[in-house]
Amino acid sequence: MDTHASNKPHPEIPEQDPANDINGKLTWTWLLGATVGVFVTFWLLAVFFNEVTHNQRVRVIELTPTKDLDAIRAREAESLAAGEGRIGINDAIQKYIEKQQGK
Repeated sequence: MDTHASNKPHPEIPEQDPANDINGKLTWTWLLGATVGVFVTFWLLAVFFNEVTHNQRVRVIELTPTKDLDAIRAREAESLAAGEGRIGINDAIQKYIEKQQGK
């Protein structure tokens, strides 16, 4: 028994036309759109990552109370404040600017 013998006609195979198989404008549009989409997505992820990293640093490092940090900040504030026989940091900066402009 021949299974290929049938009275139904086979559909005609369309002729291949390599010059018109690909729609160039549509392909270029999709390629350009996908490229822009990928770069915008990576940019947004980078911004998001930087923000999360910054917030983690602030939370873990800068907001953690430490005795050493408080002591260092107190010494720095004392050192920068104008005391007996000394000038304050702002006055020192102003003197330096005046000295540089006078040269």
